[in-house]
Amino acid sequence: MAQKFQAKFLLIILVNFFLISCVSFKNVNTYSQASLKGLQKFEELGISFKQCCLENCLSDAIQTYNLENSSCPCSSSVKADRSVALAYHALKNYLAGLAKLSAKSLKPIDVVPFVDSVNDSILISWPSDQVKAYGAITQALSNTITQKYRQRKLRAFLQNGQEPFKQLVEFLDFSLSQNLRGTLGVEKLARKVDTFNLINDSTLSTWDRQEAVSDYYAKVRDLESLEKRLLTYSKILNHLVTGHQQLVESFRSTDLNRLKEVLPDQIRTLEDLIAQFTKLQTL
Repeated sequence: MAQKFQAKFLLIILVNFFLISCVSFKNVNTYSQASLKGLQKFEELGISFKQCCLENCLSDAIQTYNLENSSCPCSSSVKADRSVALAYHALKNYLAGLAKLSAKSLKPIDVVPFVDSVNDSILISWPSDQVKAYGAITQALSNTITQKYRQRKLRAFLQNGQEPFKQLVEFLDFSLSQNLRGTLGVEKLARKVDTFNLINDSTLSTWDRQEAVSDYYAKVRDLESLEKRLLTYSKILNHLVTGHQQLVESFRSTDLNRLKEVLPDQIRTLEDLIAQFTKLQTL
């Protein structure tokens, strides 16, 4: 009788364990998919360092009546875009790896090696900590197919990726919300100066000056819309760091039931931020 009771008790424990594991993996997968969706809004920002450079170059050419020089010195801006894209793709691959791992997929993920040439831009440079973080996060991806047990594997994946994930998100966030948004601010100021010069040009008609003012306000609205988009994307990135930290803490404490409590709120917040970003695209 005692043996039967022990057998039933053991069976209940095993069933509960597997149920908790399945729910946990499902929650992690749902969250990682939502995080990936939020991160991928990077591809819809609609602005880049190169684009800003070309816009300013065109404005300068118009102001100086330069019809001959069709080339713009934007090589550093191109390198800055490559640098930002490198960080973005590393983070995208990491979240894709987390999604695959929590969905019982062990297919390897292609990683892009760090290339020193992306650090040549005068607009953006990779601090040594971020370079190390890039190497660490790519190493975490390559390790996913070598460890044996899924729960241990997922825990190790998150713990190994925690600090590099945070470092790369901070790099991407600063590059966009500070550097790129600052470039937009410079462009907005340049447009104001150009328009001020035009409306004070006595050779222009009243209609021409009114058109210049109208064009100025239209351009400012576009630039401010892009600035708001960058700030909203910054909120998405910061929320990804918070959510990832909670994942790590849950697996570290082995209290996987906690995931059912914290992840739904994280997902809802992410969805709200994504909705805000999408709304800004239509304005």
